[in-house]
Amino acid sequence: MSGYGDPLGEAVKQIQIAIASKIDNDILAILSSIGGNMTHPCTSRVTADDIADALVKFGEDIEGEKVLLCSPETYAGLRKADEWCPASEIAAQLIIRGAVGMIHGCQVVISNKLSAPKTAYIVKPGALALYMKRDILVETDRDIINKSTVITADKHFVGYLYDASKAIKLTETVTGTGD
Repeated sequence: MSGYGDPLGEAVKQIQIAIASKIDNDILAILSSIGGNMTHPCTSRVTADDIADALVKFGEDIEGEKVLLCSPETYAGLRKADEWCPASEIAAQLIIRGAVGMIHGCQVVISNKLSAPKTAYIVKPGALALYMKRDILVETDRDIINKSTVITADKHFVGYLYDASKAIKLTETVTGTGD
């Protein structure tokens, strides 16, 4: 008797995806800790004008590669701006990396993990560091008495904000409720 397809291979694949998702969550948690003068308050959803104003926080280092990480809702608003450059008009290499377009020199990348449009991040190369002591190690063990297979996996890594001057957090500020 055997299972259809490759159930063991599928289980391993899903564990690897779960570990990758954990790394994404850790990086977003690191970005959410950005504070001080590298935050830019927005009075509503993040707009093209907010991005232009926030980029000034990079000072004379405003040029160079930048990524805007935003929610799908924020993306929907940004692509209506006159400054929006769709993916079809940018280099093929950027599309391969997951950029959906560009605005004010920032490659726009969408993340479902930023479910609310209240936060977005502009990140330059060198802002974050991710060190891996060991990549994913998957181990399986078969229990012949119970006819079951145990699968374990782990990855040893640490991520941190390497250079806080290369990342900007854009957040929606809540003004009066009007009650």
